[in-house]
Amino acid sequence: VRPLLAADGGNVLVEEVEDDVVRIRYQGACGSCSKAESGTLMAIQSILNKNISPSLTVL
Repeated sequence: VRPLLAADGGNVLVEEVEDDVVRIRYQGACGSCSKAESGTLMAIQSILNKNISPSLTVL
């Protein structure tokens, strides 16, 4: 995910992982992008669900 965000001048920081909840914060250009709250967030959750655990929720 990071290489895709970096290509647009952004980044993502994992702030906290508690139980099945992963809290992230967008950085750079992603911090003010309207797509960050929809498409990118869903893509991050989908990748984590597929590769780590289907029960994870990304906020």
